Amino acid sequence: MKPLASSFLAAVVAVGLASAAQADDNTLSPAAEAGRQEFNTYCVPCHGESAKGDGVAAAALKDKPADLTMIAARNGGRWDATAVAETIDGRRDMPAHGSREMPIWGKFLGQDAQDETDQESLIQGRVALLVAYLETIQAEAPEAPREGSGK
Repeated sequence: MKPLASSFLAAVVAVGLASAAQADDNTLSPAAEAGRQEFNTYCVPCHGESAKGDGVAAAALKDKPADLTMIAARNGGRWDATAVAETIDGRRDMPAHGSREMPIWGKFLGQDAQDETDQESLIQGRVALLVAYLETIQAEAPEAPREGSGK
């Protein structure tokens, strides 16, 4: 296996272990930290540093970018890493996800691969790192009002 493919394969494996290895003091796992850096490079212009859809390019878009801190909350409090990865990658047509104003990152995230055999590993690794970071910034799902509580 080539060095680039090996390093991204290792990153993908690390994502699976990241939740268990993450410290309770709000430090990010190595995979999530690498994902934060990818997020700052590719996502901040539209989604903003807060990931709430308030980036500098957001005003120029037809639809406001999604609040990425609410992905799990919009999914009933459940984090679906596969769905998030597919949305980021964007190469598979998913009409239920709405417009394709968001770039198809699967076309771009592998452009700097040394050769075509490394390209898919690079794409999958970068997407996995972004997913690991996004999972760390999820807001708590709001609790449903209890019957008779008046709230």
